[in-house]
Amino acid sequence: MRDQIRFMCKSFRLAYVADIYEEIQFDSPTQFLEALFTEEFRLKEKAKYNG
Repeated sequence: MRDQIRFMCKSFRLAYVADIYEEIQFDSPTQFLEALFTEEFRLKEKAKYNG
């Protein structure tokens, strides 16, 4: 399953989701997605500025 998740994330250009999704703490599916996408955005911004 991990390979499939990695493939789908690459297709959606979600650079970090496949690496971090197991680390996200959550109480609801909505909270999980919000935290996951927030971290994806944060890491993309960090990479943008760290070149």
